[in-house]
Amino acid sequence: MSLSPDSQASATFPLPKTTIIINNLKKDDFVDTNPHTSFSSHTQLTVVDQIKLTVLNLVPAGKQDNYFLSHIEYWSNLPFLNRIIIILRDEESAAELHQFLTSHSLQPSLVASFPYIKVSLQENLLSRSKSFDSLIKTPAHVNLTTQLTNFKKYHNGEYPEPEPQPFNVFEDLSKMGIDVSEYNNEEQLNELKLPNVKRTKSLTKTLFRPKPSLSLSIPDQGQERPAGRGFPESPTITLDETF
Repeated sequence: MSLSPDSQASATFPLPKTTIIINNLKKDDFVDTNPHTSFSSHTQLTVVDQIKLTVLNLVPAGKQDNYFLSHIEYWSNLPFLNRIIIILRDEESAAELHQFLTSHSLQPSLVASFPYIKVSLQENLLSRSKSFDSLIKTPAHVNLTTQLTNFKKYHNGEYPEPEPQPFNVFEDLSKMGIDVSEYNNEEQLNELKLPNVKRTKSLTKTLFRPKPSLSLSIPDQGQERPAGRGFPESPTITLDETF
């Protein structure tokens, strides 16, 4: 049987061990939190997310921040196979991550916190696959880095809250199908169209104002209600447009 050139090269030169497989996970590790473990301080997260956040926060001795974040090429949670697959850029970073996850001398370690989990360092059998090459060399890899970065910042409390956008009464209400011209005169409309301008007077509008009754007649017991008197009138409803 003849071997293809790629197969011959694989048999002669072993593929780099850049793939970490975290296996034997439980189904609950993907969906439920585990507050009883000391592996991560973020015990409100699922076990799988605790693993991800801990890896992204890890800074090996002599390395810069976001070391593993910048070295991860592929991360996939596979609950139907009870495993996580992580592919790194080089053998050095893969070996360092494998040591962190498995060494009992490093506390807390994954295997110490979850003895049922198996971690292995393997050759990247996908490295010669054209489909894998296209996966990591397209915007999909950029999206992965962005997703991991956002995940790390969010759960570390570093995710920037978006600045509240000012509410433009004229434009925003018009987009909602509300015609403010029905409740404002021309002068008031012009004032609404000018953003961030200090208003000289309140723009409170009366939307419904029936003529109130200034007296209240309470009939004695047994006395019939006078003819022509209906239910009490509704109160005045106003809308304050000052924000």
